Amino acid sequence: MSFSDDGKLIAASDVGLDAKQTTYLYSQAIVWNVKTGEKLFTVEGHKFDINGLKFTRDGRFLLTGSVDATIKFWDVKSGKEARTISLRGCK
Repeated sequence: MSFSDDGKLIAASDVGLDAKQTTYLYSQAIVWNVKTGEKLFTVEGHKFDINGLKFTRDGRFLLTGSVDATIKFWDVKSGKEARTISLRGCK
């Protein structure tokens, strides 16, 4: 879970697994307006659990880090993926 620096947004991650708990159905992060409780957008794109969430200081992006070895940048205004960094092959 992560709050934006201005305290206006909150993000949390969630995963869905099949009945046998062996296959991921989804891995997502949801962003809400703290004051109203309104869900603003949901981001999906990681293959496995999102174990890191952080808003940038300027409030432009939500960064998500996953055990799938990627970091994704999500545009907070549109909810769209802006960039992905792969940790595979990094030394």
